[in-house]
Amino acid sequence: MRNRTIFILFSLLFCSCKQNKGIIKTIIENKDVITVYDSNKYMNKTQITFNEMKEDLDCFEYLLRTSYSGYDAACSRGMNTAALSNDIIKHFYGEEYIPINKFVEILYDYYKPFIKDYHASLFYKKDEYKFINPVHVLFSDIYVKKGESENIIVKSGIEGIEIGAKYKDKDDYLFYYPSKGEKVYRLGIVSAENTNKLKLKINDDIEKEISVNFYNSLDEEFNVETKESKKSLYIKYNSCCCGNERELEMQQLFTRYAKQSRNKEFVIIDVRGNSGGTDEYIYKFFFSLFYGHNVFNFIPPEYKQIYSPAILESVFTNWKEYSYQEKFPNKFRIMRKKFQKKPMQIIETCGTRKSNNYSKKNIGRFKGKVIIISDSYSASAGEEIICIGKNFIGDNLIQIGQNTAGCQLYGNIQYYYLCNSGIGVSLASSDFSYQANKIKSFHGEGHGYYPDYWSTNEDLNETIFYITQDIELRNELNDFF
Repeated sequence: MRNRTIFILFSLLFCSCKQNKGIIKTIIENKDVITVYDSNKYMNKTQITFNEMKEDLDCFEYLLRTSYSGYDAACSRGMNTAALSNDIIKHFYGEEYIPINKFVEILYDYYKPFIKDYHASLFYKKDEYKFINPVHVLFSDIYVKKGESENIIVKSGIEGIEIGAKYKDKDDYLFYYPSKGEKVYRLGIVSAENTNKLKLKINDDIEKEISVNFYNSLDEEFNVETKESKKSLYIKYNSCCCGNERELEMQQLFTRYAKQSRNKEFVIIDVRGNSGGTDEYIYKFFFSLFYGHNVFNFIPPEYKQIYSPAILESVFTNWKEYSYQEKFPNKFRIMRKKFQKKPMQIIETCGTRKSNNYSKKNIGRFKGKVIIISDSYSASAGEEIICIGKNFIGDNLIQIGQNTAGCQLYGNIQYYYLCNSGIGVSLASSDFSYQANKIKSFHGEGHGYYPDYWSTNEDLNETIFYITQDIELRNELNDFF
């Protein structure tokens, strides 16, 4: 879904760029890149000529080389844009007219092995082709207790698999699930495929095929809600968007709850279904929680930012929609004029690798633990709360629930349209991989952050109680979950 992408405020993130680390590369081509979909031109267009397809391939290759922050990483996997364009041309050679829906499918298939980026996608009319298929964990109704010498099944809802049987299969199938008891694991499988079966070995001579299921997320309207006990504060925070007055009001409400959290032993932030937006209010919440004030004077962790003619045109085109009424920065105006005279690409290193040292020296207000509840629909800024929190307090942040979506390595998404077919292209202009890859629980794009304690929606309250031992909060949450 396009609304699951993140567009972080340029005026916020780029203010800390270190100019002395900028690298300037000359771009020989000066392509006319389309940044607004022309419905009159494309809506009823279903095919293009062979030469028009070649022009679109040339434009796509240009966008990747000049405007995609993941380009070098894709090349390290063997991507060669010139060779891939030649292969696609050979595929359609001899055809006078090419259906656009077929062209987008072939373009996607040829590039999919190399672009490992959840945010990157192609889209044509109502169809989107994401370059990452996210994984889900599918669970069975079998629970295993790990012992020093053997693993024993302690609960089973599968006919033919008895309690007390010995589990003899892979540890990879076992997910720590403490709501069912200490050292208890739930049997499941990580999969990007549509599967509902798993072969399982038990005792010494039995192999049985069992059912596994995906447990869906809550899909609810954006709202910030709380439940409180003397010991804990629970905050529901299911969106990072602030594109209208109500959303902005909700974001500001979220940050105000930091003050209420300071004297608690546990702060539980529920980001299930939070598909992203801006990370600004997450930082503000943590600053207020840890420092006791709302001053937001933060240099972000190191990341790489690309500027190119195509990127600046996309930013300029979409500024009103994403700028939250801020003026188009003068820095961008100057850069845009410079690019119009001489196309080039500027790569800057922004932030600093020392940006998180304050967390070890200056935090004094909050002495408790932060619990993040996640699911596979916690995406982009909605899952970045884990990375940010880990950088602040390390192991005092505990993640429970299910793995997040895995949209972390790249951000600041720009949208383009191939000139003849109108095929949409979404590409990131920022590389945040240094920050995400530092977190041990991050398993990559499409896999996301794996929780410390796995749990489905049905068991979340018991999992929270396992950590907090807060009976009052458990009673408060009984009817809420």
